[in-house]
Amino acid sequence: EGHMKCICRLYLLRFLNLRGTDIRQVPPKIKNLEHLQTLDVRDTDVEGLPDTVKELYKLERLQIAHNDVSKYMWQLPLGLNKMKALREVAFSCLGNDVQVAKEVGELEQLEEISVYVDTDIIKDDKVLPELAKSLSKLYSLRRLIIGDVGYDKGALDFLHTMPEPPSQLLRYLMIAGGINGLPSWIGS
Repeated sequence: EGHMKCICRLYLLRFLNLRGTDIRQVPPKIKNLEHLQTLDVRDTDVEGLPDTVKELYKLERLQIAHNDVSKYMWQLPLGLNKMKALREVAFSCLGNDVQVAKEVGELEQLEEISVYVDTDIIKDDKVLPELAKSLSKLYSLRRLIIGDVGYDKGALDFLHTMPEPPSQLLRYLMIAGGINGLPSWIGS
């Protein structure tokens, strides 16, 4: 943890790979690394990320977790839409916030996202339809992993509300959770 304090002083750092280390927490001062483009904390005991990560406006790749356990994922924050450089996000979890679901669709550079929903947390029935709308706007998307933390029956049925695939560039799709049949847009 002491090493992280030193690392957070490396103002010009662009690439930070903590994969496989014994780190347990990313400190809020991570926001000082304003030139950071890649942050990799996979295969660690890091549970989520501090809210200040959303201030890393040059961040292109964010790799967190190595499984579908929500406490190890990045809880998508309000203000996500200011992270315009984001190209790759894995793994993330959507909370009970319509605005955050909307902001996902404003990440115009996004090429890859792994996003999980937790139906135990999401109580507002507008959140998941809003996420579907947002996914439809991601024209650069090449890889989409969409999942349900609890694997509840029908939790991912909101994908049926998407009129077409998220992107014509989509090359990889993984649906990990309960869904009643494949969405009609799969055929196109």
